[in-house]
Amino acid sequence: MKLEESDGPCTLKNGIRKLQGDSSIKPTNSSLEAEAVALSIAVQQMKTLGYDQVAFIGDCKPIIDESKSVLH
Repeated sequence: MKLEESDGPCTLKNGIRKLQGDSSIKPTNSSLEAEAVALSIAVQQMKTLGYDQVAFIGDCKPIIDESKSVLH
């Protein structure tokens, strides 16, 4: 196996499966709200798929900070 293999939106690198998804959502009032809704949908989808060790990566610091405070 190569260091990194790609199979569409799923990538296996160093034994870690990386998934990337996209979805459309209803219009929101702000980009912050859109980020929060997107993260919520992603969490729900991972639960539905049965994943239990998931790391979400994002660049919206207020959402990441809030998520950390809720999860810890």
